[in-house]
Amino acid sequence: MKGTSHIATNIFSAVAVNSFFHIVDKSYSWHQLMQIISSPQLNVALHSEQFLHKLTFYVIVVGCARLPDIDQRVSWISRLAGGHRGCTHSCLSILLLVLFALTLSISLPEILLAHGIVIRSLVLEEGKVILKAIVLGWTLHLLADAFTRGGIPLFWPVSTRFGIPPISALRFKVGTIMEDIVLWSIISLVSFAIGAGILGL
Repeated sequence: MKGTSHIATNIFSAVAVNSFFHIVDKSYSWHQLMQIISSPQLNVALHSEQFLHKLTFYVIVVGCARLPDIDQRVSWISRLAGGHRGCTHSCLSILLLVLFALTLSISLPEILLAHGIVIRSLVLEEGKVILKAIVLGWTLHLLADAFTRGGIPLFWPVSTRFGIPPISALRFKVGTIMEDIVLWSIISLVSFAIGAGILGL
C-alpha cells in the first residue's frame, strides 16, 4: 500500500480494534461524545487520564503506519531484513516487537526502582499504551499489505508470500484505483459504524 493509504487504514482500523477489544479503556459512541462535548464535563474529560491515553494511542498507531517500510528507506536495515517486505513484514517482526514490549514494561520499572526512581502510575500506564499502539500499528500495516498483489512473507525467512484472499490475482496492485476503492470502503464502513453507534472512539 501507499504511505497515505497505510496512515488512513491504520487510524480507521484502530478505531474498530479498540471498539471490540478495549485496548485503551472503554469506547464512547458518537452520541456519548456529542453529549460530553455539549456539557460542562468537557473540560474535565479533556484533562482526564483516559483522554490522554486515547490520544496517545491513536497518534502512535498513525505514527507507526509506515514503520515496517523502514526497510525501503534505511539501507542497512534493508540488507538485514532481506530487502523490502522481508523480515519487517513477517510474524517474526511482530513476535520480536511483543517480546521487546513485554521485556521493557516488566523490567524497566524494576530497574529504575532498584536505583531509587519511582515511576508514577500515570507514566507507567502511558508507557503500556505506547507499546500496545506500536505493536498494533505495525500489525495493521502488515494486514493491509496482505491485501496487495505482492502479499507478505508471513513466515520469513521462508520466502513464500501470503495474502488475503489467497489467490494473488484477486488482490489489488499498489497505486491502482482498486487500492483507492479498498481504502474508501474501509473509511466508509468504519465511519458508518461510528455514526450508527456500532463502533466508538
